[in-house]
Amino acid sequence: MTPGSRLPGPCALCGSCAGLLAHGSWSCADCGWRYGDSPDPDLPRPIIEVVYYLRYDRRVKIGTSRNPRQRLASIPHDELLAFERGGRAIEQQRHRQFAEVREGGE
Repeated sequence: MTPGSRLPGPCALCGSCAGLLAHGSWSCADCGWRYGDSPDPDLPRPIIEVVYYLRYDRRVKIGTSRNPRQRLASIPHDELLAFERGGRAIEQQRHRQFAEVREGGE
């Protein structure tokens, strides 16, 4: 597998361009959808939640979203540090993990 690569075009399921190439075929690094396959329009799209890490000045915000592009556009920040696949449970786990350095709720 080649991590950190770009798909030949956006993923038909989630729109991401991050890809994994394995054995000559591409899949989306974010949702795992096989590139080139068409989603069934009669089925609901899967919900993919991510935990995001944003730097603003010397602080880091940890949050979660089902629509990270829209969420990040609404939050002032200096830098997107990372995405991690997961939802509220992972976000809460990270808040507990970094609780001793937490300031003012972030």
